[in-house]
Amino acid sequence: MKKFFKYFGFTILGILLVLYISFLFILPNAVDLNKYKADIQKIIRDQAKLNINFENPKIITTPLLGAGIKADNISVKLPDESVLFSADNLKTRISIPSLFLLTVKVSCLEINNPFINL
Repeated sequence: MKKFFKYFGFTILGILLVLYISFLFILPNAVDLNKYKADIQKIIRDQAKLNINFENPKIITTPLLGAGIKADNISVKLPDESVLFSADNLKTRISIPSLFLLTVKVSCLEINNPFINL
């Protein structure tokens, strides 16, 4: 019975290690957000009545289980085509473990050359 728990523990540890390495290295390269760009724009247009445009979206991950998005040349326009927000680069991350506690912890928000029209 002692050997069973030993092998069971090593198996669970090995599975968790594979999942962690996959989260860090395989997930950001496996998902191409450019394929979903039109869907993202349509959802934002339908739900918020805003037009959004961005280039080079990428998923980013951190060793402390943070996940986020990085994009270039972002612009958000109102329905009358006036610019509400624009930036050269935007990078944001949230902490995944905090989601299990039903909270959202933004661990990073970086904006280069922002423009906000209020």
